[in-house]
Amino acid sequence: MRQIWNEEVHDKMPKDLPFVIGKEGFLRMYAQAESVSFLLFFRIWSRLLEAEQVKGVNPIFVGETLGSYFDVDATPPGFLPKFFSSFRLKQDLQLLENIQSDLEQIAHITDKKKRDFLTIAILAHGACYREMEGQILRIPSLSSSEPNVLVSYCFQQHLLWEGVKTISAFPIMNEEKERGIYLCQGTEIWPSQPSMLGSIFANLGKEGAATEPYAHSWRRIHKHLRFLTRPLLPIVAGHSMGGTLATQIALYSHPLIEKAYAFNPIVPERREYELYQSLSENAKAKLLVCASIDDLPFWRIGSTVVGQVVCFLGEQRWRYRPLKKWEVMLILPGICKAIVNMINALPAHQRIVALLRSYVYFSFSQQEIEEENRERVLRFDHIDFFPKFYAPARSLLKVVRTFFGWRLFDKYLKSQIEIIELHEADLRETLAVEGGEDIERQLEELSKQKAICMQKLLTRSRH
Repeated sequence: MRQIWNEEVHDKMPKDLPFVIGKEGFLRMYAQAESVSFLLFFRIWSRLLEAEQVKGVNPIFVGETLGSYFDVDATPPGFLPKFFSSFRLKQDLQLLENIQSDLEQIAHITDKKKRDFLTIAILAHGACYREMEGQILRIPSLSSSEPNVLVSYCFQQHLLWEGVKTISAFPIMNEEKERGIYLCQGTEIWPSQPSMLGSIFANLGKEGAATEPYAHSWRRIHKHLRFLTRPLLPIVAGHSMGGTLATQIALYSHPLIEKAYAFNPIVPERREYELYQSLSENAKAKLLVCASIDDLPFWRIGSTVVGQVVCFLGEQRWRYRPLKKWEVMLILPGICKAIVNMINALPAHQRIVALLRSYVYFSFSQQEIEEENRERVLRFDHIDFFPKFYAPARSLLKVVRTFFGWRLFDKYLKSQIEIIELHEADLRETLAVEGGEDIERQLEELSKQKAICMQKLLTRSRH
């Protein structure tokens, strides 16, 4: 049907839709809620009856949610929680209760694949943005094929790189049967979070979003993943920038994980695309990317789409209005349209489409992904200037934190010391086997860096 529909419908491709969706007749008409004439339906139906099985075109699935779920967004509701940490922490407890209620309802779903997907989606979209240190949630079993099986997981938070947080979730019982879960938090944009600036600037890496946190902390990430391997490999998941970090883990650390879910991530740059193409088919299959049709960061930021991509088109739409050259030149029209796009972008970016009342979803073929990669960088509204802000953003971050102070600085210094010690252990093992003056010099430099961090930590503890 998908192929026949495309042959029967020839309309001008809309600019507000992603290329790979706008070029297809059925997906375009569904996204824009266009009516179907009787004549068009009759032609398509007639051809379907005569058609043979088509290869190379992925099917479209229709989903329906029968239950009523809490609105699990990535941000706490209300105005006060955004600026006052005491209100935020209070709201976090309330939202965790809502998340627990959603997880208990998801446990009733008989389709294991859908049950697992929604469980991971809610943890990555909702729980990952809360204060989770020491919290316990009952999660639908990821190993059992039977519904209504809940497993208690304990959560532990990690500060990787200035403002980037990850969370280890490990089963309290049945450790040999249940998988660990490693969650990567997305960008934290609320002033009540002391790590807000570092989290925002983690998107501005010279090689793309989340590259700096991964490059800086991969040894510590590997330590977390090995801790969660008991004995089953863990599942990695993240939303937004957290999805990009999950993508990095899937590309560079795939032997340590079972699967990585990236929800509405900012797509990586060319280097990661070339690495993905060099991976084995088994390693490629570990990365699942889930995108909403209206998600601005996924479709407009970054150069190349990688992974197995599933796209969701929900009944509710948050339309993107593409910027035109004359609007940018006149400034005011461009600013107004950009503001409207941002207002629509937040709910489209945060919402779990599979929890909406009705939706359709489909997976891209490799050919469609290549078409999208070629087309996206040619569009006028493609956002490719983020890396240019890297240097000034880093300078601003240092100035602001020096002026206002940063109450996570002690935790950051401890994290730095742990990373250096892990690096030293790696180099000592290499030195014992291979030797070499370069490794000895690197160890001396790391020793100096560790001494500086320890001195800063000691000075702060005295004050």
